[in-house]
Amino acid sequence: MIHSTPRHCAINLIGAAVGTVALLALGCAGQSLGDPGTIDRPAIDERETTPGEQVPREVPLDTESDATEACLQSPQGRRAAASEAEFREMMAGNWLLCTTPSVFGTTIEVGLAIYEDFRWAKLTRGEDGQIRAMSGWDQEGRWESIDTSSMNGPGTYQLNLSIDGSGTVITIPVFAEQPAVVRLNNNGVFVADYARL
Repeated sequence: MIHSTPRHCAINLIGAAVGTVALLALGCAGQSLGDPGTIDRPAIDERETTPGEQVPREVPLDTESDATEACLQSPQGRRAAASEAEFREMMAGNWLLCTTPSVFGTTIEVGLAIYEDFRWAKLTRGEDGQIRAMSGWDQEGRWESIDTSSMNGPGTYQLNLSIDGSGTVITIPVFAEQPAVVRLNNNGVFVADYARL
């Protein structure tokens, strides 16, 4: 059974390749948008599932204390990727949001999951205390990376987070050398730090 998550209005700043920046305000009407469907992803745990059932991707609680500690530290240095493939490896994984609002300008999530299959999802905490991926419009989407080294210097890669049912968040992630923290800056509108779970 899928429980829908409240939809929120969001403002995304979208930058075009020529440097033009347009502000896109997205409104929310209270009507039902129907069943958000399921995502066909392999189960993290080994339990049996029925066809079409969504298996939440759970985050081990023992890694959360390390991420919480990383959020309390002052990030040092800058870790650059040697290639776009390395950037994608650095970006993939589960990330704990250090403070709200998130890079999306929302406060309902506790983190962000970047999957190797070029999907992403906001993370939430369930009633049982486990961190799980959210689903549905405004809670998940596609991601892509773009090599912007020719414009922004060596080792600079852009991350586009296309939101299902909405717009796109564009950011150039900055990875700290210590601790394992990444800063996502949505063109100066929303800046959020995330620690690796």
